[in-house]
Amino acid sequence: MVKSALFIPNEDDLVCLGRIHGQARVFQQRFEQEVLNRVLNRVLIVADDGNAVCIASDYGDVEFKFECFSLKVFPSTLDSWNATSEICQFGNWHSIKCLFRFEYLRPATSGEIPSSWEQIVQKRGKQSEVSGDATAIGCALVGIVFWNSVSRCPAMLVANDDNADDPTALQVRQEQKTIELFMSTCEVVNLEEVPSWTREVRAWLKAR
Repeated sequence: MVKSALFIPNEDDLVCLGRIHGQARVFQQRFEQEVLNRVLNRVLIVADDGNAVCIASDYGDVEFKFECFSLKVFPSTLDSWNATSEICQFGNWHSIKCLFRFEYLRPATSGEIPSSWEQIVQKRGKQSEVSGDATAIGCALVGIVFWNSVSRCPAMLVANDDNADDPTALQVRQEQKTIELFMSTCEVVNLEEVPSWTREVRAWLKAR
C-alpha cells in the first residue's frame, strides 16, 4: 500500500480566504532586531474592509525523511502583528485559485543516481505525473492566486519559493509571466471547489 498524506487547510480556514475582497495590502512582520537575510515565511493580507488572512509556510512528514512543504491559511488581524511593513498592494481581481502539487518517492531506474546512494528518488508535479511505482505520495497546497476573471489573468501570487535555499521561504509575485509559469507546474483549483477536489484526491490515493 502506498503511504500518503495531504497538506491542505481545512474548510473553515479556507473560508477566511473567501472573505477577502477588492483592494488589499500585503504585509510582512518587522522585528526590533533584524536578522541578516531573514526568510519571508508568512504574510498578512488585509482588505480595505478590514478582513485579514495570514498565509504562512508549513511542512509535514509523509514518512520518515520525506516531508512536504506547504501553505497554511488562517484568520488574523493587523493589530495582532505588532510592527509590520507593507510589501505591496493589489486589486482588480474577482476570484481565488489554489495551487497544489504532488510530491512522491519512486525506485530509481538503473544508472539514474550513484550506486552508493539509496536507490530512491523524489519528484514533484501534477497528479497525472505521479509515477505508477510511487511508494509514497504527498499532496500539498503550495500557492494561492488572486485572479482577474474578466481578463483571465493573475493579479498576485503567494507561494512556496522553489528557488530559495530555505524550503520554508515564501514568494509574493505580481508579474503575470512569473505567476503563469508557476501555475503551469501545479493543479489549479478554484477556491470553492477545493473540498470536492480534496475528496477526489483522497479516493485516488486510497485506490493506489
